[in-house]
Amino acid sequence: MNIKHFTYILAIGLACMSGQAALALDRPSPFSGGVEDNAHRNSAADEEGSLLESGLSWGAHIGFTTGGDNLEDLQLGDKSTKVDATGGGAFYLGGGARYDFIDMPLELHLSLALHTDGYVPSTDAKFRRFPLDMLGFYKFNKHRFGGGLTFHFSPKLEVNNEEESSKSESFDNAMGIIFEYGYMVIEGVSLGLRYTSIDYKASDQIEIKGDQLGLMAHVFF
Repeated sequence: MNIKHFTYILAIGLACMSGQAALALDRPSPFSGGVEDNAHRNSAADEEGSLLESGLSWGAHIGFTTGGDNLEDLQLGDKSTKVDATGGGAFYLGGGARYDFIDMPLELHLSLALHTDGYVPSTDAKFRRFPLDMLGFYKFNKHRFGGGLTFHFSPKLEVNNEEESSKSESFDNAMGIIFEYGYMVIEGVSLGLRYTSIDYKASDQIEIKGDQLGLMAHVFF
């Protein structure tokens, strides 16, 4: 998957969200038949509060993940290199869009992030990739249950050792699956527990597992 494919996926995701927003604005309200129906609608809106508030919003995502293969003693080039990093760690920082449906307790997320891990004093190493997450959630009161697909672009392991020349290994773009449970702490802020299943492969047959468990924080505005 190259940058052209990445652009297509991102454009399709944004187009879907824009289309849903347009449909929500054009859709006639099922509660517009009379005073009693309007009162019922207002009562239901009061009960659900802002949790079912519909529309497009923007958000930031921060997370810490752990898991995957330990990359210590990974073979880079013609010799083994000590790498203090894992295939599933560690720091996740991103942003994107969220769409809440007007008549269903559902929401869609589209986000792009930087995910990176690894360093020790004697060897500066990092395994970084750029995840594009396309997720859907079902909301029940303050709880969210969902998942979807994640596309990791340009995965790369870089090692900068003072005693040796710098080494790197680039991996193919990868696709994985995400499952996540979230709890809305306050309006616009939720905490979640996320599981991701994904593998990375390089052209020289190196393969590492990136399965991970992470704690996530989402802020929408």
